[in-house]
Amino acid sequence: MRPIRSLLIYFAVVFLGGSLLAPWLYWFTHWAAMSALAATPFHRYLARALEIIALLSLVPLLSRCEMLRWRALGLGKQGRPAVDLLQGFCLGFASLACVALLALAAHGRVLAHAQSPMQLINSLLITALVAVIVAVIEEILFRGALFGILRQA
Repeated sequence: MRPIRSLLIYFAVVFLGGSLLAPWLYWFTHWAAMSALAATPFHRYLARALEIIALLSLVPLLSRCEMLRWRALGLGKQGRPAVDLLQGFCLGFASLACVALLALAAHGRVLAHAQSPMQLINSLLITALVAVIVAVIEEILFRGALFGILRQA
């Protein structure tokens, strides 16, 4: 029962802490006159505050549930990592390509041809970097930590 109690405390800390942190982030960016960030709606600040608190309080949660090892998070060497990575990339790319083609076919999106090749490469590199970072964080947080704790209970 200890892992479930720890998980409930974690969720309470994340939601309460994120709710308390978001207004401070919002007010600070407006006070500091960060024009690009000041135009961002409040719900984005709330989402980022929740993410920050979730990541910061993940280590105490994992420590409490005795899961501070890579293997406990499901990140140890298993099977064929290179083949699994390539298969996962191909499946993810194919599914994303299908969604993009459907959006283009339904006129939900329009291709922007006004970009130079360097701008396009820059956009693709930034998008790829963000996708890798988000994927790693989500795998560690959801599949590794939260699902691992629920499996323990």
